Amino acid sequence: MIDSTILKEAPYTHCYCEENVYLLGRLLLESATIDETECEVFVAFISNETKSVLLCRAKDSTQEHLIPGYSPVIWDYHVILILRSTQKGCFVYDFDSRMPLGCSFEGNQPTPRPPDNHPRSSH
Repeated sequence: MIDSTILKEAPYTHCYCEENVYLLGRLLLESATIDETECEVFVAFISNETKSVLLCRAKDSTQEHLIPGYSPVIWDYHVILILRSTQKGCFVYDFDSRMPLGCSFEGNQPTPRPPDNHPRSSH
């Protein structure tokens, strides 16, 4: 996991996920707080052909009533940082999520998708 001091130093600009992840990654690599023989840093660009990605547990969600507990938003794309440690597993860093920074990759999504009793769209 990333040291909390680094996370506090990382700048955040609302609606600029790619810039936020880039700056966090740069801070992380420049600080030499991770052992590069044990850890790998990845940037994941999430999108699709229709540029309409359903993301859950988003801080900016105003649609909680549509899928209770999921805080959905639909964005054209999103960018997150993933830290993979050979000793500790994978961790997700997403400044726009209601999940804690550095939550385990495996625990990032409690269920693969919203329950079937909610209306589906083409997203």
